[in-house]
Amino acid sequence: DLLSNILAQLSLNFWLLQHIWTSYAVYIWFADYHAFLPVLFSKIWKKKSLLIEGGYDTTIIPEIRYGSHISALRSKMSSFAMRHASLNLPVCETLTPEIIKWAPGAKIQHLYTGYDFNFFKAKGQKKKIILTVATGNSEQRIRLKGINEFVNVAQKLPDYRFVIIGIGKEGRNHLINLPNNCELFDKINQKELLSWYQQAKVYAQFSMREGLPNVVCEAMLCECIPVGFRAGGIPIAIGNAGYIIENRSIDEAAKAIKLAMATDSKKGIMAREHIINNFPQKAREEKLLKLLADPNL
Repeated sequence: DLLSNILAQLSLNFWLLQHIWTSYAVYIWFADYHAFLPVLFSKIWKKKSLLIEGGYDTTIIPEIRYGSHISALRSKMSSFAMRHASLNLPVCETLTPEIIKWAPGAKIQHLYTGYDFNFFKAKGQKKKIILTVATGNSEQRIRLKGINEFVNVAQKLPDYRFVIIGIGKEGRNHLINLPNNCELFDKINQKELLSWYQQAKVYAQFSMREGLPNVVCEAMLCECIPVGFRAGGIPIAIGNAGYIIENRSIDEAAKAIKLAMATDSKKGIMAREHIINNFPQKAREEKLLKLLADPNL
């Protein structure tokens, strides 16, 4: 709740005040209100500050009241953090123009998130499953992650098995007319999720927007054939290794799912290779260390 969040922020910043003067740099995930004081303290104590934008912190979607900039105060705090950070490191280049919009003059260099290809890997025979993963039970999260569209596509393709992971009992109340071929599972642990990635032939991402979608990249490492709307970083993640839907059309999405299901396993191998070549964990680690060592930052 609000009170516990305020207390947590106070505790965090009290700790930061005690330790920042002995620190080399401050590393902050997401440019929301919580980034305001760490960036301010970094400037006062002349420390490097690296600010990582994930997507919600650079946008506003009024129809679902989503994004850090939905509130005027929150937006000002977010913009201050982005403008005064030593360097902004959005997880995908699609976020760069959004940062410029909210914080003109901000220093920006996109840095992809990296993925563990030794953990996320294929195993066994693929099944005729179309999978999507989206944690959260609110109507906002369900609309944001395109779960309604996923259900609508399932209705159009009754011969296929559709699986949604991460939607609990409350979330089910927002999904009406759930077809028999669409199954819902609550939040599960990473090993269980890995098993689903390994079983599913197709992974679908029908979000309204994304930064660089982790679940798409993880699924692709497990040789799922990706299908997704052209929104934010989804096409960056998919590349040429899957099917990108240009319009938010249920009919077009259904066609793309059928195409992916009819594709042979070589496309899944291509999907894995695309993630290994473009988003390795080691590349992110090396780039971060190089940036931290840069005397001009």
